[in-house]
Amino acid sequence: MDFFIYTKYFTLSNSIDNYYIQFKGFDFNSSTEFKLALYAQFFIEKLNRFQEIVEDSDFNTFNSHKPMRGTYIKFLENYNDLKSTNNYQFGNLSYEMISKVLSL
Repeated sequence: MDFFIYTKYFTLSNSIDNYYIQFKGFDFNSSTEFKLALYAQFFIEKLNRFQEIVEDSDFNTFNSHKPMRGTYIKFLENYNDLKSTNNYQFGNLSYEMISKVLSL
């Protein structure tokens, strides 16, 4: 979730549409994703972590209405690949790096 927070407030010279960097939740129709959604909701609402997600005017639910787990796993794999490069500095991602993580 740190990635979503970072990209949301990162000023880019080449704009990335908010749709791509917004946390969309998980699919409530999948038992696995439903559990992940409940965990994310608990983490955000009860533990008061990542409040920026729920304060975002575009955020309206933890239910994505479509499978997202695979997408988030791909983002994480792309991010881990990026971290293994010499150009990576924590908290300093370029437009190109963010685009690579998001597979745009």
